Amino acid sequence: MSDRQDAERDTLTQGRRNIYPLHSSSPLVMPKLTVWKGITIEHHLQPPAECEMCLPQHTICILLGECQTERRVNGGRLYQNHVRSGQILVYPATSDHWIRWQEQAEFLLLLLDPNLVTQVADELASRTTIELIESEQARDDLLIQQIALALKTEIEQGMITSSSLYADSLANTLTVHLLRHYTVWKPRLRETKSNPSASTLRHVIEYIHDHLDKPLTLAELSSIAEMSSSHFSHLFKRVLGVTPHHYVLAARIERAKGLLLRGNCTLAEVASTVGFFDQSHFTRAFKQLMGVTPHTFLQQNSKNLPE
Repeated sequence: MSDRQDAERDTLTQGRRNIYPLHSSSPLVMPKLTVWKGITIEHHLQPPAECEMCLPQHTICILLGECQTERRVNGGRLYQNHVRSGQILVYPATSDHWIRWQEQAEFLLLLLDPNLVTQVADELASRTTIELIESEQARDDLLIQQIALALKTEIEQGMITSSSLYADSLANTLTVHLLRHYTVWKPRLRETKSNPSASTLRHVIEYIHDHLDKPLTLAELSSIAEMSSSHFSHLFKRVLGVTPHHYVLAARIERAKGLLLRGNCTLAEVASTVGFFDQSHFTRAFKQLMGVTPHTFLQQNSKNLPE
């Protein structure tokens, strides 16, 4: 575990967040967590408890099962909610929250760095003062739910180290969504005088193909394009029809297919050469895009292999 993850785990006992079990026989469970730049995800499965939070990050809670809760925000009125699976609650950074649940609760916490939100807000509309709206009631938000579940999958499949670009993209998407739907102001994308085209991205594409063995990030690619991460992601998807993450993934798989057909590399060597964390990660990604495992792909193309 990295030093950053150790620091995040320690926050359960550092006063930022206090959880008290309602029954002495029900010990608390440390969450599974993963930290990327700008965004952290925690997966909790807790017994009946009450919790006090005042976190420096913007926090989104996504329930993974039905739960009856009592909540109080900044010392205000008491809210009693029956929260359905998949519904979300938004807690702005540094706000005080108290919450209690009387049954086992499974939930995800997305912790978003306020500096990232401020940066994206400034890119969208030159606005650096942001007031995130706290949740009085749980609500449905399919996009946030999908982002949280996608990051949860990264934890479960062990693709933490190699998924920086994916996490960057999801954090950016989540931030723009929060700014559009969960703040007291409505940003608009800045108008540009130029008409961007595929030529704008030519150097980025070349860089990607020259560095497929490296852990590429959204910040790195947008810097090459000389534009903000938000504008780069928007332009890339508009021009090429896929997100930067999916383009890089497809390029890695295409490069891997060529290496496999040469017949002089092991699966582990191919995985390393095209930038996957390990052979298992490579196999999952290959099957996701190609519909078959690398081994099956080799069997299907055995006549094309060199003697």
